[in-house]
Amino acid sequence: MVKGKHRLRKRRFTFFDALMLLLLLIGLGGLIYPFFRDAVNRSINQQLVQYYQRKSDRAHDAKMAMKRRTAQKENQKLAEKNATPQADPFSTTNKSVPQQKKLSYYERHTVGTLHIPKLNTSMPIFDMTTDLLLQQGAGILTGTSQLTGGVNTHTVISAHRGLLNAKLFTDLPKLKKKDRFYIHANDRRLAYEVRKIKVIKPTEHQYLRIEHGRDKVTLMTCTPYMINSHRLLVTGYRIPYPQTKASTQIKEIDQDQEVGALRLVAIIIVLLLVAIVLWAIYCRGRRLQLQSKIQPFEFRSWRRI
Repeated sequence: MVKGKHRLRKRRFTFFDALMLLLLLIGLGGLIYPFFRDAVNRSINQQLVQYYQRKSDRAHDAKMAMKRRTAQKENQKLAEKNATPQADPFSTTNKSVPQQKKLSYYERHTVGTLHIPKLNTSMPIFDMTTDLLLQQGAGILTGTSQLTGGVNTHTVISAHRGLLNAKLFTDLPKLKKKDRFYIHANDRRLAYEVRKIKVIKPTEHQYLRIEHGRDKVTLMTCTPYMINSHRLLVTGYRIPYPQTKASTQIKEIDQDQEVGALRLVAIIIVLLLVAIVLWAIYCRGRRLQLQSKIQPFEFRSWRRI
């Protein structure tokens, strides 16, 4: 009789233990997931930026020149037609459920890299603004100029704010006039200085058109934060590329992103260790509680014998 009750107590304890462990794992998973996804996204971004750099270094000058000529012809056609950019990349009608893709998929669509020293961030630039690509980097808005630079060009680069798994343009409102950003594309280095900052409605496409005689790039994202009813435009005008200063700033961004990824991994490890310690404390407390309940019962049973 005593053994049967003891087994029943032990089974209840084991079931409750498993339930508490499950709740602890769920809670820990909720805490770790944003850090984990951010670390993964930083790693992928770094790989894409480095991939494009290696690709540019290996590419033959004649091949890169041919790509530039092709892009310049497309830009000339857009300028002549006074083309209007297509659908807003952040509209609900343009969204689809993203599916996981291999790194090679992102590499095929990478046409350049964007570096913003003020925001301490670098990211790949994709040739489209599909929802899947915008989860990982920035994209060129269809109907705007390619990344060639030159008069009568206006490239609009779009990226998300407030994603749990990526920073991207979350801090774009911090950019002020006179700040600079750099674009590397088709073996060229382009520098732009911010001169216009404007908030528009998603339907006000006239602000995204080519301006005759100008060489511009506009960075676009949603605003206000988490409401996303309007679009923030940060427009930079082409300036001479400061080779030494830009190289130093971009190198610092790369180093900071690597350190940031390591820092996130360290945070995850610390959280796991804390969870292990809490679980060990909980198990010890439950064991002492069980012993305090069983020992008096066993003592009374011994006296009856």
